[in-house]
Amino acid sequence: MTIDELIKKPWSYVPILKGKTGEYEAFKSLDPATRERIVPLVVPSTTSDDSQPVRALAATLRAMPLGWGRQGPIILDGEQLPSVSQFGDCLAAASQLGWVTIPSTRLTDTNDYHEVVRAGALDGAGLTLRLRRHELDPTDLQGQLSEFMDVMGVDPTTVDLVIDLRDVDFMKLGATSVAVLTALRALPWADAWRHLVLAATGAPASMKEFGTNEISEMPRNEAILFEAIASAGDLRRRPTYSDYVIAHPDPVEDQSGPAINMTASLRYSTEDTVLIVKGVRVRENGSALFPDLLRQLVARPEFAGQAFSRGDGWIEAAAKRDVGPGNAQKWREAGTSHHLTMITRLFATAAAL
Repeated sequence: MTIDELIKKPWSYVPILKGKTGEYEAFKSLDPATRERIVPLVVPSTTSDDSQPVRALAATLRAMPLGWGRQGPIILDGEQLPSVSQFGDCLAAASQLGWVTIPSTRLTDTNDYHEVVRAGALDGAGLTLRLRRHELDPTDLQGQLSEFMDVMGVDPTTVDLVIDLRDVDFMKLGATSVAVLTALRALPWADAWRHLVLAATGAPASMKEFGTNEISEMPRNEAILFEAIASAGDLRRRPTYSDYVIAHPDPVEDQSGPAINMTASLRYSTEDTVLIVKGVRVRENGSALFPDLLRQLVARPEFAGQAFSRGDGWIEAAAKRDVGPGNAQKWREAGTSHHLTMITRLFATAAAL
């Protein structure tokens, strides 16, 4: 495919990845058919597991060629990087490795940041614009978007518009749905945007609210919200689904080190819920008992089977103690691998109906 064809092909799923090693490993392990249906929005960060985000990103992309010619696309966002220059380095590294790389920005980013994005956009990739929920006021939005596009030298046909709600509260899903539908109905140039994406998550910021040594359930708030939006019959355009996979968007979730006494845990997504598999604190107890909880997960009807994804294969092997009990990176990798595969298959099945 040409660059233009790769960018303009229909998108079915845009997972937002926080640049953590477990996420990268899960992304690399996807089978090619699944990977080709995903357009990841990656937010590298020095607060993640690797203090050198450019190196981590490049190593991941280098390890996962899909075939001849250009790969992707991939969306990169420098929101969590300490400098604009590092963001430029990430864009350059991905492009040099043969990936069609779309820079992502917000209305409120600095002039220096916008200049890096503008250069990438005018180089043929266009850009991705992430709007927060408080920016969706229809009385103000068209003017702001027009001014932004004039400055960036783009028009809606070269812009991917991502309405990024970040975390959504279960108790406020009704009000959130109404607000999003109102914004979508009034959205300027709704039919003209290159892609229109709705991003949200219900993932918890921490595991404190869940019981120890048990498997708890919580609703997938983002799935409930998206179903309400998708079922509206009067929208000019239905947005593409996006989530934060199994992560919470705030950087607080990324804290690690000796000050954090984490518990062994794994998040296992189903179509409507998330199973929270939570063990005991690792510092005092280690993770040797975690396979007992994984054995309970494997025995549940929600478990998709060891062949479903690489993550599911590891979960079953760990439950049988054929492999070690894992660590925080491996638990994130397994949960992410399963989630990416599940969501991609859900939308592939829906598209075939």
